[in-house]
Amino acid sequence: MFGGGLPEAWPYAAVVLHYLDGFEAEFRRAVETSETFFSLLEKDRSFDVVKVLNGSNLIKVIVKETNLQSFSEKLKSKGVLLRSPNEALGGFVVNVNPTWNRTNAETLAELFKESVG
Repeated sequence: MFGGGLPEAWPYAAVVLHYLDGFEAEFRRAVETSETFFSLLEKDRSFDVVKVLNGSNLIKVIVKETNLQSFSEKLKSKGVLLRSPNEALGGFVVNVNPTWNRTNAETLAELFKESVG
């Protein structure tokens, strides 16, 4: 798997060991926050949320009737960074990770709703 690179891989292992304690609890909290956030977005007609069957930390958020680039820029100005817009999808692929613990679902959903249009 690592081939001849194993002797060079120790810095990556050191980083993992540094963040390993508590990661599971942090990730669980992030998933809970994201689930609340996605349920709030699903109630708004401007958004569709498409989850992968049997789970994934990648969720598709479709933003209806808006310029995706402008939407992304408005969120960025409010401190929310998204991947590049996926024009074919009509939205964004959102990654659930521990950075979700920096805010709450209600605040994040409001920022998304304010950035439409």
